[in-house]
Amino acid sequence: MPNFVECPHCFRLYSRHSLAIHAGKCLENTERDVPPSMASTTKKKKTKKPALERPRTRSLSRKRYAEDLLHVCTVCGNEFEASSITEHKERCIEAWKEKAKELSGRFSVTPPQELLVPSVDGTTDVARENEHARRQSQFAQIARCLNCNARVSFAEASAHQCVRFEPLVEFYF
Repeated sequence: MPNFVECPHCFRLYSRHSLAIHAGKCLENTERDVPPSMASTTKKKKTKKPALERPRTRSLSRKRYAEDLLHVCTVCGNEFEASSITEHKERCIEAWKEKAKELSGRFSVTPPQELLVPSVDGTTDVARENEHARRQSQFAQIARCLNCNARVSFAEASAHQCVRFEPLVEFYF
């Protein structure tokens, strides 16, 4: 069992090795007129918040922003208010289908799809729907040429000219 030695400043017991380390700190504390036993109790106590304030949570819930009030069209990608988005989507889908029929012989197009999966708690998550609609509008606005496999804008597809390399046929006798 080690021999304990009393600190000359605070009168606590320490081993000889620990006393050499402790003595320097203890001397600093006594010079400030604060005993080391009191140094830890002089910290400010935390005051409790009033009962009216709610504690902050660490959940990843999203804050509502002004852009969440707008809904994105799955066809064109433009933002509309909730009252006019359904009417716009119907008109936009009809126009897209007419244009897709014209291009169906030369181009492959992907129709936009609505998000049919509800959120976990059954509520409507506008931010999630908008993210899905933006992705779908990007897919709907790209047409792939069946001849040259080029990807062109859906609006400019009718003016597309293939740049496919076809070597000349030469006959040697």
